[in-house]
Amino acid sequence: MEETTGITDRAVSAWLRDHMKKQGIRQRDIADLIDRKSVTYVSNCLTGKQSWRLSELDRIAPLFGLHDALSLIADSRAYTPMLDRIFGDEDERIRAAEQAARSGDWVPAADEDEDKTHEINGEAGDAYDPA
Repeated sequence: MEETTGITDRAVSAWLRDHMKKQGIRQRDIADLIDRKSVTYVSNCLTGKQSWRLSELDRIAPLFGLHDALSLIADSRAYTPMLDRIFGDEDERIRAAEQAARSGDWVPAADEDEDKTHEINGEAGDAYDPA
């Protein structure tokens, strides 16, 4: 099955995996809660192969002391250990950004700033007009 999930799906799934483990909640418990006969769906969602439905997250959230799906999503996006697993540690993120810059995959905004030369020379630039 091709992975079609996005960053939010992966963040929610990582958050759920960690909190399920901490609280001793099994995939079968989640499957029963969201009325799924098989744990395969839950497994696919937890591994990022499939997206969670918001209505399911609304039912899951109270297990973890959260009000609804939006609370769960917000909490998962702020969950540092999960972000490190998705994106790697800070040094890895910096190396990836530096590699992208060297390869020309992205250009820092300052390199395209019309006032850059003026500012370097201590002159006032006129490309930005706040008025």
